[in-house]
Amino acid sequence: MTLEIGNPLIEVIGIGQETAPAISEICKLGNEDLAARMFNGQLPSPDTYLAILLISDDTDATALADAYKQAGALTLIVSTGATKTREDSYDSMTIVSADRMAETVKALILPILNRGLATFDMNDLRQLLHNSKRFKTLSTMDNGVTDRVKAALNKIEPEFKAIKNIKNIGFMVVISPVAENQLTMAEIVYLQEFCEQIDNDVNIIWTVYTNPQLAGDMEVDILVSGPEIEFQQLLY
Repeated sequence: MTLEIGNPLIEVIGIGQETAPAISEICKLGNEDLAARMFNGQLPSPDTYLAILLISDDTDATALADAYKQAGALTLIVSTGATKTREDSYDSMTIVSADRMAETVKALILPILNRGLATFDMNDLRQLLHNSKRFKTLSTMDNGVTDRVKAALNKIEPEFKAIKNIKNIGFMVVISPVAENQLTMAEIVYLQEFCEQIDNDVNIIWTVYTNPQLAGDMEVDILVSGPEIEFQQLLY
């Protein structure tokens, strides 16, 4: 399955059949700023701001990654293992199982593609991931009536705190536009208080946006990055 548009802002490219299901899932988003396809030798679009390459651990995607990076795109690798792709050819990479590739990509691109209550754009993502070398996404959901942000963060806090040497953090609070209980000021205040507990030298960006396809009432995604995050800390 392929989602092609003329000059996409975001390109997601699968290399190897292991990545095909993720590409099919991303194609379902159907956004005019997004192109998702299996690699077919096509050269990067000059207008691409973000390139995400989905690869298996035995793939060397150096040439393709370098082409996007040299063209000025924020270039990310999502791999099933420690990649053979040369580190200076991309901005950041993560390791996930093949069945979590689509989920990881969505955590990166949906805050940009969906209108937010607190705006998050390509420049924010670049600030979090440019030349960061390692990143990881964490996700949790809560369907409670009150204190949903607190409950969601409590679920994910042990895994979050286990990751060492974090330099950048993005907090993405995702709400359903049809949820009976929209985000409250108390929930926003709790997120701010949570952020204040983090070391001052860590760069933090947060946003709130709606997703019509959200399965539950609220989801919290956390994006962490830093060149000294260890590979085993990326594994799901």
